[in-house]
Amino acid sequence: MGNKVTPIQERTYAQTKHGRTHYILEGDLQNPNAQLVVCVHGIGASTHAYESIAQEIVQKGGFKVLRYDLYSRGYSDPVHLPHVGDLFVEQLYELLVHLDLFDHKFLLIGHSMGGAVATLFTNKYPDMVGKLVLLTPAGLPWDLPFGSFLLGIPILGWIIFLLVTRFILTMEESIGENFFDIKHPHSETSIKIQLDLRTKGGMSNYTNYMTNSVSNFPLTGCTKEATCIGKQKRPTLIVWGQYDTTTPSDICFPQWYNLFKGNDGCNFVVVKDVRHNFFNEEIELSNKLISSWIRGEEHKNTKLIQHGNKNASQVILNERDVNIKRFWDENEHLFGSFMI
Repeated sequence: MGNKVTPIQERTYAQTKHGRTHYILEGDLQNPNAQLVVCVHGIGASTHAYESIAQEIVQKGGFKVLRYDLYSRGYSDPVHLPHVGDLFVEQLYELLVHLDLFDHKFLLIGHSMGGAVATLFTNKYPDMVGKLVLLTPAGLPWDLPFGSFLLGIPILGWIIFLLVTRFILTMEESIGENFFDIKHPHSETSIKIQLDLRTKGGMSNYTNYMTNSVSNFPLTGCTKEATCIGKQKRPTLIVWGQYDTTTPSDICFPQWYNLFKGNDGCNFVVVKDVRHNFFNEEIELSNKLISSWIRGEEHKNTKLIQHGNKNASQVILNERDVNIKRFWDENEHLFGSFMI
């Protein structure tokens, strides 16, 4: 019996409280037993971030996958209200209501700021989330880059962000330094997508929503909610990139581990030699990891190691990376079994 996959409907919108939300819903849409997987992207991304993962899940059948653009990102409408956590939590809830998908438990995936949105959503609507996947999530304390507090100052913050992202660093340098190993064979395509996102609506729009979110969203302020869901017996997968400096692996991963280690249903994985957007670098490995876990198939690290980290890049270590490497070397006895 073959799996019928419904084609993507491009630029489909739902009217939510603060504007239109662009979404892509694909997979076994006619199958009432197909489990829903919802993907929440990061602070500067869009539905494109999950393109490869979504296709991996959809092609094997048995699931429907919902990707959508957070307010002010991608093709969703801009929102000039403060970008607080509840703004994005309620956007997702309203989207699920609009699509009549809110009455069954679903699997929620969140990356970076999207991981914090997923954390806040799960805490507020715990009965809706059956399984949780957090990819280098924001939400727990770490030191944001020096001067981040200045972004909350009207006009000055906007100017500072624009100067740094457009004139002090090239866009490619800014993206590569923080999100990818710029020399990785898969990074060229990923960086191009990021550049297109930043230029599509103009640098002014990009600067507006980034400064708004950095100033108002609890990027480091979800400890209470994460602590609460960490105690719940919900199957959870937490994945980090070894050289992530955006949500720093040496600072953030141990905190999430400590909150969730008591949950027997939680699995932890650290992908070697990658940065923040690891699943757009080590595509094949990441797809296999996430898809197999979602399906309840064998996803133990030994099996994934046999699969092989074929595209592993040798990251050129900067000073921050050296400190991160020292952390992983010194804590191999605690976390070494999570590395792939």
